Parts: sequence; C-alpha cells; structure tokens
Amino acid sequence: HAHDKPQGRGRAVCSMLAHYVNGVAGERAGGFAAALTSGDRSFMDARDQEALRGSGLAHLLAISGLHMGIVGGLVFFMVWRTLALIEPLALRYTVRKPAAMAALMASLAYLIVSGASVSTQRAFIMALALFGAVIFDRAALSLRSLSIAMIAVIILAPWSVLTPGFQMSFAATGVLIASYEAWQRRQRETQGKPRRGAVFWMKSLVVTSTVSSLATMPFALYHFDRVAGMGLIANLFAMPIISLLSAPFAGAAMVLAPLGLSEYPLRAFGASLEAVLWVAHTFSDEAAGGTRFGKAMPAASLCFFAAALVGACVFKGVRARLSVAMAGTVIGASIWGLGSSAAIHWAPSGEVFLVNAGGNVERVAVLKGDGLAPLRFSDMSVSSTCENSECVRKVSGRTILISTSANIRCDALDGVDVLLRVVPNSCTIPETLTVMEWGDVQIENGVTLNIKRNASQKHIKPPCDRRPWRLCSN
Repeated sequence: HAHDKPQGRGRAVCSMLAHYVNGVAGERAGGFAAALTSGDRSFMDARDQEALRGSGLAHLLAISGLHMGIVGGLVFFMVWRTLALIEPLALRYTVRKPAAMAALMASLAYLIVSGASVSTQRAFIMALALFGAVIFDRAALSLRSLSIAMIAVIILAPWSVLTPGFQMSFAATGVLIASYEAWQRRQRETQGKPRRGAVFWMKSLVVTSTVSSLATMPFALYHFDRVAGMGLIANLFAMPIISLLSAPFAGAAMVLAPLGLSEYPLRAFGASLEAVLWVAHTFSDEAAGGTRFGKAMPAASLCFFAAALVGACVFKGVRARLSVAMAGTVIGASIWGLGSSAAIHWAPSGEVFLVNAGGNVERVAVLKGDGLAPLRFSDMSVSSTCENSECVRKVSGRTILISTSANIRCDALDGVDVLLRVVPNSCTIPETLTVMEWGDVQIENGVTLNIKRNASQKHIKPPCDRRPWRLCSN
C-alpha cells in the first residue's frame, strides 16, 4: 500500500541502513537481513520472497510486532538484568521500570530509523502499551493493553482497519494473549508449579505457532485467497532460529554499532538467516502457489470468523468459548460454501478472469493494458488468448462473447448473455444483453460482473469521497 512506504528523511535513513546491512550480512542472506532491519526489500531475491510467502514465513518481512518485540524485548531484558546486578539499586528501587523506559526509547529509535511505516507505527503503539503497563504497575500482556493499542491505532490511522496487517496482527496477538491467560489460569486452579526448561519452551513454541496460524488463517484466505499448506511446520523450524540466534545477533549488532563493532554480529546474523531461507525453500508451496479453497471468501463469512475469534478470547469457560467459536465458524463456513461466486472480472491489465461457481478460474488474454491483474490471480498462467478475434466462453450457464474489433457481426449477439467489447460498434444491443466496455475498465480500474442464478449484476465500488484522515484517489 502506498501509505505503508517510508517517506522523507526516514526513507533516506532506511535506505542507508539497508545498504550497510546488505553489504555486511553476506551475499546469500544480505537482502533478507536488510529487509528485516529496515523494511527495504529491494535487495532480496524474488525466489526468496516467493519461498517465504509459500512457506508461511512472509510475516518476517514486514517490520511489525516481531521486530519491535525483538528490539524492545532485548533492551528491556539487558537493562533489567544489568540493573538487577547492582545490589544497592535493586534492593531500593523497581529496576523493571527504568528497563521499560530504556526499551521504549530503543523502540522509538527503531521506529524512526526503519522509516515509520504504518505497520511499524502500529507495533510501536503496542510496545508503548506493553512497556507503559510495566511502568504503571499493570499487567503488560493483557487484553486491556491490546485494546488500548487498537484504539490508538484506529485514532491515528483509521483506514488501517481494512488492511491485512491490522487484522492479522491484532487477531494473532489477541488469541495468543487469551490462550496464555487460560494456560496460566489452569495452572493456578490445578496448583501446578510454573515449569521451565526445554520441554516447556518447545510446548510454548508449538502452542504459539498453532494458535497464531489458526487465528490469521481466515484473514489470509479472505485477502490473498490462499494459505501456506506447510506454514505451521515451517514456523516450528524457523522461529527457534529467529529467537535463539537471529534476535541475539541482531541485538548485539545494535548495541555494538556505536562502537563500530557491529560487523561480526551482522555476519552471524546473516548466517542464521541463511538457515531460515533454507527452511523457507524446503517447505515452500511455490509450485502450487499455496493451498487454495476454490471460492473467494465473502465478507459476511469473514465477519463470522472474526466474531468466533473474539468470542473465543472474551468469553470465560471452555464450553462457552468452544460454543461461540464453533457457532461462528459453522455459520461463516456455511455462507462461504453455499454462496455463489461466479463472476467476470475485466482487469486494467487487459485480461479477463472468468470465475465459475465452483471457484475455478480461467485467465483470458484480450489486450495489453497499463494496469495490473488482481493480486489473488497474479500468479496464474494464461489459459487462452482472444487478441484480434472474437471468443465465446461459458460461465455458470451464461454465454460470454469477447470482441476486440468494431466489425463484429450483429447476428453473433444472438444467444449471448454478456458482451465484452474493446471498441464500440453499431449493432443494436438487446435489453437482455449485459455489456462491459474497455473504456469503463480503464476509468474504474477494473470492472466486475457478479453472476447469481439467472441475473448478472455489476459490482458497484464505493464512492471516493473526501475523507479527513487520508486523501482519496480513484
């Protein structure tokens, strides 16, 4: 999104940081290291980016909660432990509060250096709520802190509510907090002792990866029409590397940078990321483009899935949570499965996408346009070509005629339900015939015709009115 790009002086600092990290971290993973530290992906190999998407590890590329948590968490831990070693100070004062203040300052510095994109601003606000809770003697990781962060983000950037980053990050964080609160509550009820060690750490890793993957799955399906089939396993292999190797090396580089000693930690950082890239390529669904569910998810289904997640987090008691979650999931899945998704989309790229009721898509090349194809269809191969010719296609019992010439035979319109024409002609158009014009596609940046039963209805886009928080562009 355009509003997610670093701007002004922040962009220059971000670019300088990316150049430096890319040069030091190593040839194989230098671009990945630059993307993780600065958000600049221009140095990354396209195959690596596709592998990260196909393996469900693309969340590592967006500077958000993970990166802000690494920076703020490392600073908080180091300052807290260092001050705890000073006995006179640790016995008289709560050393966690100055550690939280130092972590906030480090998070603010990272926000500025990384370019202050919207996703990074959102992560900083969440860090502000977390460390602020420590300063004011409140529970740091709680649904209350998450609510404060969400309210702040909505006030500062209300349009971000509709973005995948906002929805997926808050969904994953909320479900994780609710899961660990339930876990701790059960330990207290059973009078179990807090456990530590490798077994507890592995169990926490499995719970974190599983819960966050399930929480973000509905939003990934709605926005991208796919999920990484091996995403859970890939995260189980990659996140220990990020947590135990990459994060400490990145933190050491940040601490030693003012002394000019960041080169060796950055090299180790790049070496650890090479292992992450190996995991990504191993578990990537690159050939299949990820796991798809055929039909595009309707907005109503997403609302019920989101309600199921909220109910599972808010309601108390296992039965109540499971009941609400199952009810929302069943209703959402039913709407998704029973709804008709047949449609015709003429993209500004000049291609026509024919989607039948079962979710199968045919990509037809008609002409060369200046725009782009829809993201969810961008990796599909062209099924057929209709350049300089007339083509007839069928979609859910509807006859589609694609015409690129003004010399169309008028009798060819007999029995046609939808006409897609590049150039207007002099034929009389029957009232029962729906016409899609290439000129409208260019003006509206794409036209979609929804087919429901025996009717064809053009998808009406919301008007682009003036909004107080962000300029509106057609």
